[in-house]
Amino acid sequence: MSIVTKDDFVGEIKVPKTSFSELDNFILEFEEDILVELMGGELYSLFKADLTQTQPQIPQTDRFIKIFNPFIIDHQELVIVSKGIKRMLAQFIYFEFIRGTQYENSATGTMKTNTELGRHADGEGNEVMIYNKGVSNAHAIQWYIHENIEDYPEENMQLLEYTSGI
Repeated sequence: MSIVTKDDFVGEIKVPKTSFSELDNFILEFEEDILVELMGGELYSLFKADLTQTQPQIPQTDRFIKIFNPFIIDHQELVIVSKGIKRMLAQFIYFEFIRGTQYENSATGTMKTNTELGRHADGEGNEVMIYNKGVSNAHAIQWYIHENIEDYPEENMQLLEYTSGI
């Protein structure tokens, strides 16, 4: 079971339906790791226990619903914007998927995958921009947790950093 499903990969993070079987593997591999970095181990365990058993999984208690759903909060002279945990996860998983499917292992070593309808973008793609949007979402969620620490005393958030793609 997971929070993110293949149906979440639309718009700027669209994945071809022909790649959906591979995408499932990336969701399973990365979703938990991302959430542990976002919240810390103990808070993640409580969050996971709070999720519904139906697909896609969603939280049931108020403290987790508040960080799961998108929000916009005016704070002093800033506007804090989160697109929600689900979108953040999809953004990070999309980055890993694009990065992970550009190469394949062969008997002669790691090779760039071939395509019949074009050539790979060689760093010109949007995966770095998408990753950094995921980081912005994560920072907003972590800010909310920090500002409401009495509701999230178990947090042990890890700093997620922006990348230049280099």
